[in-house]
Amino acid sequence: MSTFDIYCSLKSGATFCIAGEIQSLFPGKLVEFIEQQQVTLWKGVSSLLMYMSRSGVLKQGSMPTLRQVLFAGETLPTKYLIDWMSVFPEKTFYNAYGPTETTGVSTCYLVNSLPEGPHVRIPIGVPRQGTRVFILTDEHVEVPVGEVGELCIAGHGLANGYLNDPEKTARAFVSSSLDGPGERIYKTGDRARLLPDGNLEYLGRKDRQLKFMGYRIEAGEVEHALLSIPQVKDTAVDLVESRLNEGVLELAAFLESDEDIDIALIFSEMKKRLPNYMIPKRFIRVAKLPRCERGKIKRGALMEHHSAI
Repeated sequence: MSTFDIYCSLKSGATFCIAGEIQSLFPGKLVEFIEQQQVTLWKGVSSLLMYMSRSGVLKQGSMPTLRQVLFAGETLPTKYLIDWMSVFPEKTFYNAYGPTETTGVSTCYLVNSLPEGPHVRIPIGVPRQGTRVFILTDEHVEVPVGEVGELCIAGHGLANGYLNDPEKTARAFVSSSLDGPGERIYKTGDRARLLPDGNLEYLGRKDRQLKFMGYRIEAGEVEHALLSIPQVKDTAVDLVESRLNEGVLELAAFLESDEDIDIALIFSEMKKRLPNYMIPKRFIRVAKLPRCERGKIKRGALMEHHSAI
């Protein structure tokens, strides 16, 4: 995670400012740090940008030296990006994507206009210099434009593999003739598609594709629809055991909200965005979704919460 931050800063002759734990925990402190250090470019995990938007620290005129903001690490709900761009129309925003195995930033998208609404998906852009991206089937065949497949990466940024773990390395780093003999590609485990305009759209993890009632459901697509609803601050969707029928799974949504959940409103809004089979059958309100230091949701902790209620 640190390679992009450290080496791009030093290579370009910039000063590298490292925010401490206190700044990460308290958004107001992070704003003060950016202002005191006169930061011009900031790369932050999406969950931190979301947290700053929700905490009310985004004020017009603050962080005046900050010109460019890169958000990465996970999907930033579009409604929070709209908050940032509305408060800071003079700043430039980039959606960056890249696994650690490919040295941090493999693709990038310049958000050149305010999204039309919270339902809009923000692309992850195009490959950076020295990087090549393929959208492949499980048999390593490229899919047509617009179709969904696994996002695979080739180029100078690839790691040699996982230290002392040859089996995991063999599964993730494979040989391919897509871009010449002896080419190595990294299988990210992420689902994506190539849009007609040449940009890539991220659609979630392969291992988060849920099988429910005979349908294959993209959990990320359901979460994206839920996050477009103003009352929903954060969410996670998964299969949980039914409380009424032991051994039967049902599609459930964990919702973080500052107010009581209006189930009728949620259903009404979801029907506008998704087919019936993708609408969760159960909504569970939580005070706060558990996240790790890198901003990822701790799904194991969510399951423990579900089993305790």
